[in-house]
Amino acid sequence: MIPFMNLPRSFLCAASFLFPCLPLHADVSTPSLIGPNMVLQQPNAKIWGKADAGEKVSVSIAGKTATATAAEDGSWSVRFTKLKSGGPHELVIQGKNKLVHSNVLIGDVWLCSGQSNMEWSVGSSKDADTEKAAATDDAIRCFIVSRSVSDSPALTTSGSWIVVSPETVSRTTAAGYFFAREVRKKVKMPIGLLQSAYGGSPAEAWMSAATLSENPVFAEILTVWQKKVGEYPAAKQTYDAALAQWKTESETAKAEGRPSPMRPTEPQGPGNRHQPSGLFNGMIAPLESVSLRGILWYQGEANVGRPYEYAPLFSTLIKSWRSFLKQGDLPFYFVQLAGFGNDLPNSTDSFRALLREAQQSALKLPNTGMATAVDIGEASDIHPKNKQEVGRRLALLALTKSYGLELAASGPTFSDIKTERNKLRITFKNATGLADKNEAPLEGFFVSGTDTTYYPAEAKIEGSTVVLTSPEVTKPIAARYAWGEAPACDLTNKTGLPALPFRTDAWDKTMPRLIPTPAPATPASESSTPPTTEQPSPNS
Repeated sequence: MIPFMNLPRSFLCAASFLFPCLPLHADVSTPSLIGPNMVLQQPNAKIWGKADAGEKVSVSIAGKTATATAAEDGSWSVRFTKLKSGGPHELVIQGKNKLVHSNVLIGDVWLCSGQSNMEWSVGSSKDADTEKAAATDDAIRCFIVSRSVSDSPALTTSGSWIVVSPETVSRTTAAGYFFAREVRKKVKMPIGLLQSAYGGSPAEAWMSAATLSENPVFAEILTVWQKKVGEYPAAKQTYDAALAQWKTESETAKAEGRPSPMRPTEPQGPGNRHQPSGLFNGMIAPLESVSLRGILWYQGEANVGRPYEYAPLFSTLIKSWRSFLKQGDLPFYFVQLAGFGNDLPNSTDSFRALLREAQQSALKLPNTGMATAVDIGEASDIHPKNKQEVGRRLALLALTKSYGLELAASGPTFSDIKTERNKLRITFKNATGLADKNEAPLEGFFVSGTDTTYYPAEAKIEGSTVVLTSPEVTKPIAARYAWGEAPACDLTNKTGLPALPFRTDAWDKTMPRLIPTPAPATPASESSTPPTTEQPSPNS
């Protein structure tokens, strides 16, 4: 039997028209998010659903019971504020009918969202067969939110909870699963993952219409989209013709043993994953009532070409989600883009580097953290397979910031720059045991003089600092590190965590500046005031 609340509105309207004399009776029902094998957030677990208006509903779990009366629209909800982690339990919901959801655990629930690198599965990651065989911890559960683009906020989503096992783990989010596995090693409570991700999606697709329309900074995003919508019918007609031709040419090429031609790109239009607010409406709005421990975010690739607007876009997304979910400043931990692509020799101009800088600017918000992946990317693949390390770094953030453990969660982070005659001295935070992970001359550092041209630097570790020199720059004043598409980056601290990319200048030649201008290098004889835009630490 299909739950009443999950029937399409069009069906319900038709039913009331065809059978006007029959009362529409609604059994007590719950959305698919409330069901067998789920993980309930503790404390403050919320259970909700539909029933007849005025119907009394009782909900019981782990020896505790809460009651509610369905409102005029049939909605009801209860909260449990003091559930103890563990299980399994039966969740019993009693109204005029009775629902029993079995094998329910109580623990922490994390929302895992973003684009393809968050959607990337365990089965497609490094050492997939080994990882599948080892996935025997059934206290990790995952609910995969169905992909959905919607014009208005949806009330429900489809799906069911998966108990992690060698047979099921293959299709779950790899970054989320490896995060949960690491957290479980230190914190023994069950972990639930809500996987709500869609490959190729830009940040604006995950933001509400009100959030985008109320901020004039985002007016261009909406204008560009409306232009695409207007052009879509003609573009779709052209695409359909090109696609038919491509299919014919591909079949011919296959028969002749030749490579197939490139498939034409489908134009963006209504219902596309790029639609502003489309994924928020379809894949975040239905989660409004879910109690969460925090949010994990892995996105940015789809916005790389527009780094100038990502800083305000991303910060606004974080604030708007917290406002929408009404659970305070929920922890929001995100992944900084991995290395991908090819850098020109000695080039330090990069849209991807600027996007990483924009991501890092969100650390000014409270209760945020960033796990960089710049050092574990693959130059020829935008989807790095080493999701184990991505999950581990996200877990280190959560274990220190959310669970209060004393662990190292960040690599070296830029703190200060000083000039010393023909040298620059860079000081780092989290710098105990600075080292070159490759046990070779440090790479990835560049210096520049007043001509704003960067040259590769010789880098030498001295305590918690790195000293930079270059024969091409006699009076260096600025430095960059790991600044490129897929930059060299081998500086670590004693934990092996990588140094974060940084720059000390504000010299964008063709790309606008994203954050306030840093102070120039401070001569060694003067006070060592940090730059005004000191790069924030992932723990800030």
